[in-house]
Amino acid sequence: MSKSKKKRKNNRVSAEDKAALRQERAELRAKQNRRALYAIGGFIICAVVLVALLVATLRFHPEARYTAEQYQQLQTGMSYEQVVDVLGHEGEAAEGGSGTDDSQTYIWSNDDGSSITVTFTGDTASAIDQEGISNDSST
Repeated sequence: MSKSKKKRKNNRVSAEDKAALRQERAELRAKQNRRALYAIGGFIICAVVLVALLVATLRFHPEARYTAEQYQQLQTGMSYEQVVDVLGHEGEAAEGGSGTDDSQTYIWSNDDGSSITVTFTGDTASAIDQEGISNDSST
């Protein structure tokens, strides 16, 4: 009988051991919660960056469709603002230029690679060109 009493006493967990186990469980839960918060935080940061990139893409590269009708409305002598009024969006400044300090070339591009190019000398359009702009208004 004394052996079974000893066995029972050995199976009992002291109050200190219970407190230590509770502390370990609390620390484990806290660690798991931190991991979950880091994962959620990372997801939120990625989502915010993705939304910001999408907004920037739409803002700076709108899905414009420049047409032959718009191209035909352009005339040499027009100001940049008048060209923007016809085409509906700002052009993208071309790199390099035409070699003169007084001129600047802008390009309005469609998603299919077609484009309208206008070179301004001073404040007026001096050359207007297009590449791949179709007369078909449905494309």
